[in-house]
Amino acid sequence: MMTAWSASVVQPGYTGLNTTNQPGSLSRRGQCGRTFQRHTPCRRPVQPADLRVISGEVTSSSTNRAKSVRTIPAWSDRERVLDKLIMTQGYNRELGRPFRRTVYSINDWKQHRQEDRHLKHLGTLTKSEVLSGLLPPTFLCAASASLVCAFETAREVYPTTVGLLPSLLVDSLPFELTSAALGLLLVFRTEASYARWLDARKLLSSVQASSACAARSAVVWFNNEDQDLSAAFVRWSKAFFKTLQHHVRGCEDDEDLERDLSEYLWPSEVKSCSKAHNRPQFVLQMLSAIANNAQLNSDQHVSIDSSLARVGDMLTECERIVTTPVPLSYTRFTNRFLLVWLLFLPTCLFDSCGLWSIPSTMFVAIVLLGIEEVGVQIEEPFSILPLEVMSEFAVESLCQLEQNQSLVSSLTPMIREYPNEKSGQVPSKGRNPVEHADPGVRATPAGNPGNGN
Repeated sequence: MMTAWSASVVQPGYTGLNTTNQPGSLSRRGQCGRTFQRHTPCRRPVQPADLRVISGEVTSSSTNRAKSVRTIPAWSDRERVLDKLIMTQGYNRELGRPFRRTVYSINDWKQHRQEDRHLKHLGTLTKSEVLSGLLPPTFLCAASASLVCAFETAREVYPTTVGLLPSLLVDSLPFELTSAALGLLLVFRTEASYARWLDARKLLSSVQASSACAARSAVVWFNNEDQDLSAAFVRWSKAFFKTLQHHVRGCEDDEDLERDLSEYLWPSEVKSCSKAHNRPQFVLQMLSAIANNAQLNSDQHVSIDSSLARVGDMLTECERIVTTPVPLSYTRFTNRFLLVWLLFLPTCLFDSCGLWSIPSTMFVAIVLLGIEEVGVQIEEPFSILPLEVMSEFAVESLCQLEQNQSLVSSLTPMIREYPNEKSGQVPSKGRNPVEHADPGVRATPAGNPGNGN
C-alpha cells in the first residue's frame, strides 16, 4: 500500500511569502528554493485553496495534470516530487516543464562550466526527461533491428528453408546520400525552435523595460493632485505582468489569476479584469485611461502612450509565437523521414555489425531523435521560461520606483542650487553643496545654472 504523502502546492521555487491586504504592497518573508534563491523572494503564503494531498490517488481538486505540477515544495526535492507525480498520474512529459524554468546567478554559471560536468551529466543520463520521452520510438527501432538480425541469422542457420527467401540487407549508399539531407532538416528544425525561444525571451525583457519606462514617467510627471492616479498606474502596471503570464501560457483557471491580481488590485478591479477576454489588452487600456485623466501636457501624453504602444506591439508578438508553430508540414516531414530512416538503418548495419546492429541502431536513434525532441520542446517557449521570476523582478522594480520617488522629489529642488561645473568648484565630501557654494556663481531658480543671473 502506498504511503500517504502530502505537499503544499506553490509555484515552483516559491516557499511562501506574507502579503498584506493592501493592493500593491509587498511584505516579504522567506527565501526561494535552490534554483531561484538569490534572485527573487517568495511572493505569497500558501492559501487553503492551494493545498493538495497526493496519496494513492489524486484528489478531485487536482484532476488537471497541468495544475498538479504546482505540488512542488522545493527545488531540492525535484526528483522525489516528480517521481511521486509520475507514480500517481502516470508519465507525462508536461510534468517536467516547470523544472526547466531556471534563472542563473554567478555561482550557477561557475557550476555550469565545472571540469567534472561531463561526468555529472553522464551520471544523470537515466533521469533525463528528454531521453525518457524517446523510449517508444527507440524501442520501435530496436524491434526493427531485432527483426533484421533474427531473419538474417535464420537464413544462415537454415539455408534450405529460410535461406531461400530474399535477403533484407541493402547497400549503405542510400543512407549515405540521405544522411546529409536528414542532418540539415534536424539543424534547421532546432534552429527555428531556438529562434522562437530567443525571441520570446527578448520580448519579455522589452515588455518589462517599456512598462517600467511608462510607470517611471507616470510617477515623475503626475502632479500632487494626481497622486491617486499615479498609484493606480503603478498598481495596474504590476497587474499587467501577471495577466501576461497567464495569457501566454493559456491558463484557464480564473481562480489562480484572481488570486494573483488581488495582491495589486481592488476586488472590483479584479472582477472587471477577469471578465475581459484579453486581460493584458484590458490592462493596457486601463493604463491609457489613467494617463488620459492625468494633468499632463501633450508631449508627456505622447511619451507615455508611445511606451504603452510598444508594450502592446510586443504583446502581439508574444501571441504570434503562441499561436503560430513551425510549419506543421516541415515538422511532420522531418519526423517521418527520420523515423523511416532509422527503421531501415539495420538493413545496412548487419553486414558490418552483426548482432551489434541492435544497440548501434538504438544509439543512433537516441541521438537523432533527441535532437528533434529538443527542437519540439523549446518550440513553445513560454511554458519553460521563468515567467514567475521575471514577474517578480518587474514588480520589485516598480516597488523600488515608488520608494525612490520621495527621495527624487526631495533632491530635485536642490539641483538648481548646485555650484556651476564651469567654475571648477566641487562640493565638499559630507557637506551640503548649497551652503558652501560661491554666491557669485549660484543660480537663481529662474535662471540657468552658473550664469550668475
